[in-house]
Amino acid sequence: MRIWSKGLGKMVLTMDFRNYYTELDPGGDLLIKGQITEPVFWNFVITVNKDDIRGLANIVFKFRFLIYLVSNVPNMVKFFFLKLFRKQLFEHPEKNIEIAGR
Repeated sequence: MRIWSKGLGKMVLTMDFRNYYTELDPGGDLLIKGQITEPVFWNFVITVNKDDIRGLANIVFKFRFLIYLVSNVPNMVKFFFLKLFRKQLFEHPEKNIEIAGR
């Protein structure tokens, strides 16, 4: 996945969700932790709380997103096959990513 925002200028960050891991914090939020390695090296934490579920579901059920999923069924089948039989491809990074300001 590539991420760009106005604040990054011309820089585009590359994210590989296969190498990230999740945790539940004591407040009940889902934390997605990982590292961006291209073009910079940043640790990051994405916090998903209960209010975000409705917004994420809204995106998932958009017609264009559903068409995208259907057109990528072979990739999803390949992912599940690799996840089941080649787990070493999905090893988690070191679990030492801390959240600043908490």
